[in-house]
Amino acid sequence: MLFSCLFIPLIVTKSTFFPFVFGKAIVFQVLVEIAFILWIIWRVWFFKKQDQKKSLKENLLNYSIYFFFLILFITTLTSLDSIRSFWSTQERMTGFFNWIHFGMFYIMLVSLFKKKDFVWILRTALCISLIASITALFSDKIQGRLVGTLGNAGFLAIYLLFHVFFSIWLLIKDRFWFWRLFYMSALILNLITLYYTRTRGAYLGLGVCLVLFIFINSIYYIGFTSPKLGKSKSRRRSKSWSDWRRWAALGVLFVIIMTALGFAWQQKSAFEQGSRGRVISWSISWNAFKERPLLGWGPENYILAFAKHFDPAYADYSKEWFDKAHNSVFEFLVTTGVFGLLGYLMILIFASIKSPKFIMPLFLAYFIASLFWMDTTASLMLLFLVLAMAQKRVFA
Repeated sequence: MLFSCLFIPLIVTKSTFFPFVFGKAIVFQVLVEIAFILWIIWRVWFFKKQDQKKSLKENLLNYSIYFFFLILFITTLTSLDSIRSFWSTQERMTGFFNWIHFGMFYIMLVSLFKKKDFVWILRTALCISLIASITALFSDKIQGRLVGTLGNAGFLAIYLLFHVFFSIWLLIKDRFWFWRLFYMSALILNLITLYYTRTRGAYLGLGVCLVLFIFINSIYYIGFTSPKLGKSKSRRRSKSWSDWRRWAALGVLFVIIMTALGFAWQQKSAFEQGSRGRVISWSISWNAFKERPLLGWGPENYILAFAKHFDPAYADYSKEWFDKAHNSVFEFLVTTGVFGLLGYLMILIFASIKSPKFIMPLFLAYFIASLFWMDTTASLMLLFLVLAMAQKRVFA
């Protein structure tokens, strides 16, 4: 049931007003609800009580998630439009009700799956990303950009950004040549599709974080370790670093980085021109935040804040009327206040601490891309999948 959630990015419901958003969220909710009922039955009747005590350090990620959901609940109650905050709209489907399902999804992943199971989850996700990429490449473009079954170039770019890092991690960790060939194919095809989304925020996130990925992993494998690790472990890491396969993998990553930076440079002027309207919208967001700094205007109520603090200069660069901040920091600041943003950042930070070699670059790439765009069911599902893998120390 949880595996089937991975197919959600391929769903397009043409009978609805927003076929690329609404259907995905509804199917995700139904699948999670069915799975959660079965999970409760399993917990009550078949689960044998085990020692669940963990240190505070190991539970920090869970505590941060609990805190974030608590703030979402409180800000939904104090919202200027609680109904919109709870249910959201068909166009967005990111209200508190849908967030609850991501929390349920996370709980089931952590309690049901072992480390080896997540490898198959990632393989399945990569297979689906290949279908999404191929569909996008052979479908009509919107304003010269690929959108595929996600319906929006930015949504597709963030979705593929996760899978680029999934491919890299599996390519390094898996020893079977067949799977390595598959990961390399997925990596190349997803990068090609990502490029043709023409999403500059994703370019920036990918380029910066691949550099960070190489830097962190280089330090780890060269052997710049704490004296507490001892000489034997340091020697093992140095030997591992000398393996030609790791050099080859880093060589491939270097080529990808140079290519990504080249793409970003080509889009420099377009990035600067397209960002002027966003800068003004961020100024609008800041003024709205200052009016309600603690608990914000309520989830999904950015449109109210944008309307009240609208700057006429914004119309010189864009004709869009924002119901989202198109920036994750300002979105949480305006809608959930300081505490909501704090909870969101705590989740990313504590998850990154659990695996600085992989999750830190991945989440930084996701964070940079989300500074210029917004989340959907597809991207949030992958976010909570990675959080579950962080909690299970899959990437350690």
